[in-house]
Amino acid sequence: MKSSRKKRVLLDTSTLFSSLGWTGAPFEVLLKINEGDFKLVLTDYILDELSDHFKDFPPERKKHAIKSLKLLKEASVIEEKEWKKNLNRAGNLVGENKDAPIMAAFLTNKVDVLVTSNTKDFPTEDKEKVQTPDEFLKKI
Repeated sequence: MKSSRKKRVLLDTSTLFSSLGWTGAPFEVLLKINEGDFKLVLTDYILDELSDHFKDFPPERKKHAIKSLKLLKEASVIEEKEWKKNLNRAGNLVGENKDAPIMAAFLTNKVDVLVTSNTKDFPTEDKEKVQTPDEFLKKI
């Protein structure tokens, strides 16, 4: 019997940024999530980091970015007060760097899969839970 709960997928900032500016595997991941079998999960930290990247966004990418941003409307957001509870543990796993807040969100148990191009930066015992965009697309 298939579970009716959608699998919750967290995209890290680099994957989300790539999906907004270019076609390719990260954009395909965003499309698949939007088709309905998955629930996109983001954090306020990721959204803040993403907005920092937009200042350098090439003008020719804006049309694609707007199309992609429309796919985010159904995303749920893990607020800082939730993920920050796991920040020390996350820092011990990934070091005190920009990946710690993303790992902290992953540790909230509100995420089933983390999609990142940098899987080596997110150590976990269950390798199925941290996937590259290409791995995610192959497994669905």
